[in-house]
Amino acid sequence: MVSDTFKKSPFDVEERVPQTIEIKRLALLQLFLFLLLCVIVVRLFVVSFFPKEIVKEYANKHDGKIKRENPRGMIYDRSQNPLAYSVLMPSLFCSPVDILYPNEMAEKVSKKLGLDVDYVKKRMTLTNEEGKKLQYVLLRRGIDNIPKAELESFVSEINKWQKEQLKKTTTPQSEKKQSYKEILLSYFSKNLDKSGDNSKPKGNPLFINYEWFRQYPHHEVGGNIIGFVAMNNENRVGGIDGIEKDWDKYLYADPTEISGRKNSSGHILPSTSQEKKGQYPGANVHLTIDLEIQHILEKELDRRIEECNAVDGMGIIMDPFSGAILAMASRPSYDPNVPETRQGDALKNKVLYELIEPGSTFKIVTACAGIEKGGFDKDTIIDCEGGRIRVASKIIKDVHGMGAVPFWKCFEQSSNVAMVKVGRTVGLETLREYVKKFGFGTKTLQDISTERIGAISTNKAETTLSSMSIGYAVMVTPIQLARAYAVIANGGYLVEPYIVDKVTLPDGEVLYEHKAEKQPQVIKSETAEIMRTLCHQVVLKGTGKSASIPGYKVGGKTGTAHLARTQKQGGGYDPDKIISVFAGFAPISHPKVVAVIVIRYPMSKIRYGGYVCGPVFRNVVYYTLTRLKVPPDPSISNDLLKQEGFIAEESIEKDNDSLYFEDIDPLWVHELVNEDSTEVGKTMSAENTSDRTNNKGKQSKTEENVLKKPVFNPMSEIEIINIAKQTETLPDLSGLTKMKVLHVLNSLKIDYECRGYGRVVSQFPVAGTPLKEIDICLLDFSEDFRSSTEIVSLKKEE
Repeated sequence: MVSDTFKKSPFDVEERVPQTIEIKRLALLQLFLFLLLCVIVVRLFVVSFFPKEIVKEYANKHDGKIKRENPRGMIYDRSQNPLAYSVLMPSLFCSPVDILYPNEMAEKVSKKLGLDVDYVKKRMTLTNEEGKKLQYVLLRRGIDNIPKAELESFVSEINKWQKEQLKKTTTPQSEKKQSYKEILLSYFSKNLDKSGDNSKPKGNPLFINYEWFRQYPHHEVGGNIIGFVAMNNENRVGGIDGIEKDWDKYLYADPTEISGRKNSSGHILPSTSQEKKGQYPGANVHLTIDLEIQHILEKELDRRIEECNAVDGMGIIMDPFSGAILAMASRPSYDPNVPETRQGDALKNKVLYELIEPGSTFKIVTACAGIEKGGFDKDTIIDCEGGRIRVASKIIKDVHGMGAVPFWKCFEQSSNVAMVKVGRTVGLETLREYVKKFGFGTKTLQDISTERIGAISTNKAETTLSSMSIGYAVMVTPIQLARAYAVIANGGYLVEPYIVDKVTLPDGEVLYEHKAEKQPQVIKSETAEIMRTLCHQVVLKGTGKSASIPGYKVGGKTGTAHLARTQKQGGGYDPDKIISVFAGFAPISHPKVVAVIVIRYPMSKIRYGGYVCGPVFRNVVYYTLTRLKVPPDPSISNDLLKQEGFIAEESIEKDNDSLYFEDIDPLWVHELVNEDSTEVGKTMSAENTSDRTNNKGKQSKTEENVLKKPVFNPMSEIEIINIAKQTETLPDLSGLTKMKVLHVLNSLKIDYECRGYGRVVSQFPVAGTPLKEIDICLLDFSEDFRSSTEIVSLKKEE
């Protein structure tokens, strides 16, 4: 029997109709899906390539870019000691909108960071103009007194503490009482509310950001040379003063740009982030400054300013052949690390900015003009007319009234009468030509922008010629004066001072290197040689004895000037405001160092340039020559080494190089209106004759004899060594024999140089100098000494 299944034909119409309908339905569904896909693709194409503004705005909300600052380049001295560098330091921020307990949190943070609790609380509750709490508020920037791990742990604990406090305010029972319906309604109501729920924090109340901070490891040393950084006009951290400002284009590092998708907290997702590095990394600037010499110069200036009760001072030390500046100090200065010190007069680099009338230090220009254009030589006889000469209706006087003496003697004793006669011989135009030849009235260096060029009087009156001959009618900066003395020291060439040696990338590639242009010869080498001899004579027997350095021949010139009053102040000169100057070089045979020291407004009894500035020059230049390993002059006869001690105290009051005036007024203050300076110095007379006479009798003969001769030191070498090691300072070596003193210095590991025989007469550095600052100790020995018992008996007799 055949099955029913096989009785029906497979082509039966009744069975095929339903199958056809299903196929058609499936085809229609496929077509619909295909069309829908096409619509979606087209829509995506349109949205991707032709988006509407609303779509762009929505997409931009989730795309973000941030800039990550990179470290600035470093600043080095000539020995590669870092003077400025950048370090990554943490800064603590808070989010007031996420802080629920500002009182408790402010107490914890203020105690940890050492801040005022009211200040912290105020920062934690800051609001905008609409009264809404802020999300990003700085609490403290650049935290360097708390270790990184400790600070991060503290912030984590504070954030955890707030979360725990928040949990305590929500009871589990109240949560269970809510039905699922209430929970859902609450959830959707929060999402529909565009303003959101601000009752609970969405982020951490405290957070740390790491930022680059500038560090100056030597604080005030070289402060107003290096400068500092802060937020500048371009809304970025840049140089504000000094090298940091003038070489900012090299030091500044372009930031790295990070782009990607942002999360709900506004941070770039690491998985989508892309970094684009800046074009220029921070380059390193290498200076010609020697950190040790700079430190000694500042220290000596500070000490002398305090001793003379002066207002301020400045100094520069330079290589006379290359123009490299080894040290440049302006006191007072500032610590670039401490914003509170970066203000007022401390911001000025007075070596480049302060204008002074050079006084007698300017006489090298007049002397050179006289030798080359006036037919003078060192033996030319000049009649000084007893120290008085009439200039128009005024009288110019010398301190040392001399008659007819050789030119070298006139220069040694700083005769104003002689220099006026030299100036009259060469004429005003020739003298002004030599003033310009020596570089006065022009910019000296290109490395730092804050330099004033000074001024040269254009007045053609007879008094102008006489005034300019002895250092009036010109306004100069200390660096211009140093360059002028470099001309004498190097054989007649005008060098360009510079302070930046080179600029290099971190990989060593040199971006900039100082290349000295051909130096013009402004005076003959023979003239320079004569002037070096004359300047040495000034230090040897003239007004500059206090600048003499044992073992080296020194040349230089002193100057003393008063401050001219403005017309509003009544004109004339301020007798209490004196500017003391010493300029010179060493050693004479082949000068390695040129230095200019200026101290303004000393209030000591003696205020002459030699007395006030000479000791600073002596100490600093001696240290510089020692550090540069310049050998002492091989043979010295009839000069400094036969003097007792470093300063001829008994004659210092006679070494007055300043000028007497009778009814003389400032000649050209009105010509400096554009220089923005009311402090125009004018060479003036020193204190009156009665003051000098009183000073002479100040020291008795007995005291002089006692001071000249050393005293036996009763302590043993072991006692001296132990005291020196305990105090870490150089002991008083006076009165010790050579064998004993060498034992002491060898035990202290200090190099030494000895001169003479017998017992120690004088030492340098002086007793009390920190051992770590001493490279070498210079000792003078003599067989002429007194015992302590003799000293006591002399005092009893007095």
